[in-house]
Amino acid sequence: MPYKDPEKEKLNKKKYYRNNKSKILQNQEKYKNTYNYKRNSVIQGWKRIGIIHNDYHKLYDDYYNTKECFDCGCILNKNKRLDHCHITGKIRNVVCAKCNSDRMCIDDMLNTLISIISFTCH
Repeated sequence: MPYKDPEKEKLNKKKYYRNNKSKILQNQEKYKNTYNYKRNSVIQGWKRIGIIHNDYHKLYDDYYNTKECFDCGCILNKNKRLDHCHITGKIRNVVCAKCNSDRMCIDDMLNTLISIISFTCH
């Protein structure tokens, strides 16, 4: 049941935290090592950079279970990236860091060419 007085609620929360600080911090550390924490923090990062998807949990599972780069076929470890269009936010594939950089260079060149063509046609 919520408090009628927001100040009283705030004071009670502070008091609870002070009395249970070590237990709260211990539970936070336990949670940081769980699958849910890792999945949710990755998903939040994707949302922050503009990746759009209708089922982020399924997307994460697909991302997590992808073992080879879509472009070059190398084994993916910590070099795994979710390649996406920076304009629309749509996902392309799971690729290695090198292929992701290569794709960014190609995208930049295409955008530059489109800009030049648009400029010269006007």
